[in-house]
Amino acid sequence: MAQVNENLQKLEKYEASLKEWHNRKFAADRKEFLETTKKKWWYYLPNVGITLGMPTISTNTGTLAQIDRDRQTKKAKLEAL
Repeated sequence: MAQVNENLQKLEKYEASLKEWHNRKFAADRKEFLETTKKKWWYYLPNVGITLGMPTISTNTGTLAQIDRDRQTKKAKLEAL
């Protein structure tokens, strides 16, 4: 007859642990989604840019919005962890 490992817990305990893990993962993913899909009012402005002399240096509002979006995404991912 096979020897039963005395360190194993009841199946219900493992099921509860798995359910808790899925619930926490879902909550973290949802929070990350909500944070990354928020848009500030200036994201909807037309893309206006500026260019300066020689050598040419240029930027526009789209670049600034992308930088902010990247920061917001990183922040949300860290908070979700």
